[in-house]
Amino acid sequence: MARTTYPVIPQPTADPAGMLATLRAVHDTVEQLKLNSIPATAQQATKGAQIFALAGSVAAQQAATVINVTQQITNVTNSVTGIQGQITTLQAALQALTTLEHQDYITFMGLIATIQASIVTMQAQIAVLQAQVLLIGVPVLAYINASAAPITLGTPVYISAAGQVSPAVASSVATSKVVGLVNDASIASLASGNIRVAGVVNGLSGLVPGSVYYLDPVNAGKITLTAPTAVGQVVLPIGFALTSTSLELVIERSILL
Repeated sequence: MARTTYPVIPQPTADPAGMLATLRAVHDTVEQLKLNSIPATAQQATKGAQIFALAGSVAAQQAATVINVTQQITNVTNSVTGIQGQITTLQAALQALTTLEHQDYITFMGLIATIQASIVTMQAQIAVLQAQVLLIGVPVLAYINASAAPITLGTPVYISAAGQVSPAVASSVATSKVVGLVNDASIASLASGNIRVAGVVNGLSGLVPGSVYYLDPVNAGKITLTAPTAVGQVVLPIGFALTSTSLELVIERSILL
């Protein structure tokens, strides 16, 4: 930035004409300072507003993350409670078996069926618990769906406006800047929903385990096994399929063809 040159103020003198010149020079200097300070103050105000807005956005995201982690911990606690209930049922059934005084076949088989059902339920609950533990602390941020149609689970999206997302497509650099995948079953148009920006998206279908998925260059909001090849398209790896229903997000640097 160039330095501002101010009028030179002559030294005070006993000569009335010289004193008048001094006063005029002081006046000119004050006016120059006022003119220079106005844009600087405006710029400072603008920067201050931008910093304040950014701080508010960061604070909102941090609050959303805290709420998300709290909910995740609640989910784990509920799962543990369910498993404990099944253990109690299993213990009661085993105790009944050990205290059975006579070989009542119907009662015996009923207890065995109860035990087997409890084991199956516990296995399912433990699987859910393991998935929930993996999700603790993983960022899920809230965004508004800016598109005219609902966006569904697993849809890759990019930030199309402040706090808003739209389905991403690898046909251009602007629309291929994927921030994450929809983490809700569906987010209605202009409604707020959860976007997973890291970790694992569960509940999908038809994935090929062990395969890398890319942002689709033709169909907005879709992922594909085939990397784009046409000039002008963008190659953007989205994630790695852990199972047929789970995709680990590995959003890498994009390449414009």
